[in-house]
Amino acid sequence: EIIIPIGGQKAGAVSAFDRKTGQLLWKALDERSSYASPVRATLAGVQQLVALTGTRMVGLDEKTHKLLWEFPFKALYEQTIVSPVVWKDMVYVLGEARPTTALQVTDKGVNTAWISAELAAYLVTPVVVKDHLIGVDVRSRRLVCLDAATGKSTWASQRTGKIFSSLVVVGDDLLWLCDSGELMVVAADPATFTLKHTYKVAAPETIWSQLAVVGKRLYVRDQKELTCYALG
Repeated sequence: EIIIPIGGQKAGAVSAFDRKTGQLLWKALDERSSYASPVRATLAGVQQLVALTGTRMVGLDEKTHKLLWEFPFKALYEQTIVSPVVWKDMVYVLGEARPTTALQVTDKGVNTAWISAELAAYLVTPVVVKDHLIGVDVRSRRLVCLDAATGKSTWASQRTGKIFSSLVVVGDDLLWLCDSGELMVVAADPATFTLKHTYKVAAPETIWSQLAVVGKRLYVRDQKELTCYALG
């Protein structure tokens, strides 16, 4: 099945379709949807879908699709864009340039574990690297690394790029594609920021698509074309 956010009473904030026929299999929550993709996770021993709607973060039982827990997140124009990030029994809520909120999910619900103003995301979904959360702070346009358990900042990069960028972890490297047209290869190291290489892969302000890596191939989509690069 393919699970996507659609929204409204007809489709639901989270909907699943048969990937071969396109038939609607099930829907959940008759409310506005999010721009963010839901993620599968096991939290407090329960397999569930973690998703943003237009107004809240939710956990849905993967089998029954019933609401397990919720956390309010009302954004201007309901523009919840950053996908949920899960680490162990923690869910990280980001978006609208607000401080990062870490939720501890238990069998009784959710509690706020910590809040960090060091990382305020808007468009870019962070990644987890060795028990640390690495994301782009939209205010300073820097890459920021936080301890996933405590929210304490371990490092921040120099100011780079504008609004949009994307992050992909490949082995021991973190690939950081900015709308400046630059692809930066950063060591996936939570202890220190190390920029290993910088490549020019597109013209400035032409990239608004997520970087993709499949095997030894890297794909960059700008406003005019899709380019495939071979990874060494």
